[in-house]
Amino acid sequence: MTDHTLLTRMGTHTLLAVINDMDGGEIVLDKALQVADSLKIPVHVLQVIFEPYADFPMPETIDSGQLRHVIQGDAEERLQDLITATQANARARTQNTTHAKTDTEIAISSSVIWHKHEWQAIIDCAQQVQASLIMKAMAPPHSGLILKPEDWHLLRHCHQHVMLVTPASWQAKPHVMAAVDVHTDDQAALNSMIVEQAWQFAQMLGAELHIVSAFPDIERWLGPINVAIDFHQARKNLQMSTERRIGEITDALDIPGAQIHARQGDATLIIKQMTHSLDAQLLVMGTVQNTGSRGMWLGNTSEQILSQVHCDVAVIVAQNVAHGTDHTE
Repeated sequence: MTDHTLLTRMGTHTLLAVINDMDGGEIVLDKALQVADSLKIPVHVLQVIFEPYADFPMPETIDSGQLRHVIQGDAEERLQDLITATQANARARTQNTTHAKTDTEIAISSSVIWHKHEWQAIIDCAQQVQASLIMKAMAPPHSGLILKPEDWHLLRHCHQHVMLVTPASWQAKPHVMAAVDVHTDDQAALNSMIVEQAWQFAQMLGAELHIVSAFPDIERWLGPINVAIDFHQARKNLQMSTERRIGEITDALDIPGAQIHARQGDATLIIKQMTHSLDAQLLVMGTVQNTGSRGMWLGNTSEQILSQVHCDVAVIVAQNVAHGTDHTE
């Protein structure tokens, strides 16, 4: 595996940075510039705006179209100011780190789109600019739901990988954690993608990569059967089997055994615990999108985890989903 796995997956496509809150826009854009610089790909910065009152019937003395034009123009001006300031900060950081001026700069384009539904505008824009990775701020839970509705729809329908970022800056030499499911046969291809992308992010950040997979609590299921089972040995065997399967995915990466973690228990709980104990700054996990009737209940483990962790999360979309196959859980 080369140092440009993610770049190879993306080709020469664009990174789409979504700014949905000007107060938190700088950190999203700053992280996007770091990723784009590592991958040597352009960035398109998108802000989706919508002011309901601008579409209300207006008195004859007020042109609603002109009002929208003014609102959008103001947003475009503020977005350009944000881009300029963030570029300057990124340039200063690079020069302080390398003690030399860089000969190339990341190509940045931008757009402000008027749309009622942010998630739909993001998907449309991602297709137009041929984005392979979308980065946006992670929204807090909304009205008791696991995800804010806009993020819920984005993860359900978007065919690009999505990184949801927190307000915290990336520290030097952080931990990156990849969560895989090695006990589900049809997850093999997705597991490989997760590990490849996590490895690339770790290389980019100068981070230590940890691989985590949960295995079931067999005593919980077999105990009531009342048969003679050495649960300690059975648990040990299952842990060894899990570690071996992880090793099959990571063999080419030469990841030390101490950075491979097989844990017994519920996957959501294990991932939450491990991100905390490892102090991971980035969690990389996969999703098989639910667009059928069961999708309303957010059964996908990835969506459950998003409300449980407090670090950046990169959600890797299964390739077969991206090519149009519908999956339900």
